[in-house]
Amino acid sequence: MTRKLGIIVVVALLVGSIAFSIMGGFSKPEISTAQAPEYIVAGKLFKGGATSDTLMTIFSEIKDLHTTQKLPGTLAAVYYSIPEEAKGKLEVWVGVLVSDTTIVLPKGYLFRKFPSSNVIRAEIKAHYMVAPAPDKVKAQLYEFAAEQKVKPGGYVIEKYHNEQDITMEIPVTKL
Repeated sequence: MTRKLGIIVVVALLVGSIAFSIMGGFSKPEISTAQAPEYIVAGKLFKGGATSDTLMTIFSEIKDLHTTQKLPGTLAAVYYSIPEEAKGKLEVWVGVLVSDTTIVLPKGYLFRKFPSSNVIRAEIKAHYMVAPAPDKVKAQLYEFAAEQKVKPGGYVIEKYHNEQDITMEIPVTKL
């Protein structure tokens, strides 16, 4: 009986490891410098606690509008504050990257522009369920910025291209 249980555990661990690998769980973010274009994000501003139901509701609304093509583009979030520095408080612009401001927005949504800039970019090729924690990736971006002798700007843009392709960017200036 214990031998069968041992075999079951080993097989389960093997299957789990294979699934984790297929989903990109062992991949590391690719960090580089780049020139980002101007971004236009159609969305809503959230200010409040990092675990707020309101934030989850906004993310859900945006995802629904995106899925139904009422707000086409790339899902995005722009974090103005980092939770560990802001004691759990967030200021985040949640929305969709759009190509221009001619689309008609749903009620309560606005456009916000982010200028073209030099950025430190992390490209994450892993399913969001197994991707590295955003705080760890942000820490890697800040470390890379220090190595490159550039100063990080006041926000982080996260772009969710699909469930296995996420990009994080921090605008930078020379020291």
